[in-house]
Amino acid sequence: MHNTNRRAEVPRRQFHCQKCQKYISERLSFMRLRQHHTIRYESMIYERVKNCSIEEISREEGLGWEEVQLIFNHCAKELEKEEWEAPERISLDEFSHLKGHKDFITTVVDLEKKI
Repeated sequence: MHNTNRRAEVPRRQFHCQKCQKYISERLSFMRLRQHHTIRYESMIYERVKNCSIEEISREEGLGWEEVQLIFNHCAKELEKEEWEAPERISLDEFSHLKGHKDFITTVVDLEKKI
């Protein structure tokens, strides 16, 4: 999969607003606005950077160092948002760490995501 040309040109339609006289680009569910890579490709870059250096990934993918860094930072920020959303329903459970001791461990579970 590495070192192969995987570029695809995805034309975005532009629409002209008669009211405000501005051009609006079509939004695509699989690409972020004003970006040239699919969300799936960016996720793959993010996962690879976690195990290799940015330099190595940029060389293998034919991307600039800064571009790989920006992709990594964006994906990390998005994951951080997802991970810290407040759950709507939680379950609490408390159990003894050692039988007969008063050391308790509390578990908190998000009932929607099961984590």
